[in-house]
Amino acid sequence: MYWLHTDETNLEPNQGTFFIYGGLIATPDQMVGAHTLVQQVRAKYGFTQGDSFKFQTASRPNRISIDDWSAAKAEAIEGAYKLGIKMMAYVVHHQIARNKTKDEKIEFALNALLAHFDLRFLAAKDAYGAVCLDRLPEKFSYPYLEDMFRNGVNVEGRQVALNRVMHYSVTSEGASHINTLVDLTLGGLRYCANACFGNGKPEVAANILPPISKMMWSTTAPDGRLQIRDYGFLAYPKEVRAANLKKDYETLRADLGRFSRDPKSANAV
Repeated sequence: MYWLHTDETNLEPNQGTFFIYGGLIATPDQMVGAHTLVQQVRAKYGFTQGDSFKFQTASRPNRISIDDWSAAKAEAIEGAYKLGIKMMAYVVHHQIARNKTKDEKIEFALNALLAHFDLRFLAAKDAYGAVCLDRLPEKFSYPYLEDMFRNGVNVEGRQVALNRVMHYSVTSEGASHINTLVDLTLGGLRYCANACFGNGKPEVAANILPPISKMMWSTTAPDGRLQIRDYGFLAYPKEVRAANLKKDYETLRADLGRFSRDPKSANAV
């Protein structure tokens, strides 16, 4: 049994070049581990019960120094990787999604993400799963979840049933510690994706991304590199014809691959 908890980031074009929707995949035992991990990190760095723990620095409690704030985030992300939790992320260029509403952007992303979760990840594990989405507008979320459960998702114009996903629900960032890890890892990926286009420091991205890239559902390529493209990292659409947009996708993949490398491994997207 695997749980997929999801959230979005860079929803608006002024927040980054790419819209990102992603989440973490965990077994029930790993969710218990995630709960304990975040509790321990919060206690170590002096968070009080009501303090928010998110990637965005603006949410940092005043009593916690910048250095401790950064260390807490890094420790939580590294801990999630060590627990064996997996990550999936869908990205699409804002210029390609420019004529879509917020709900349509999320629906397209969910169609891709959940199809991969059911048809690839759960099928490979021969397992069943549950999906928990971060808070969405009520008029959109509940009808969409009901339709998805009854009819499946749209894949390249075809309605495809997701027979391995047996539960859908909605949550929020403050409702569980696994959601905290979703925010931290997705926020980290967002920082790195934005750094590919000059909005962020490459040296910071190179510290953030290695454990996140290892969390993505991955396979070993014939040359021995850790390959996450088309497994945990889902760049849509699969074919980009406009030369300027194609260049941005190439930049994203190349720079994320560069940020992912550490002295112990050679990762590539």
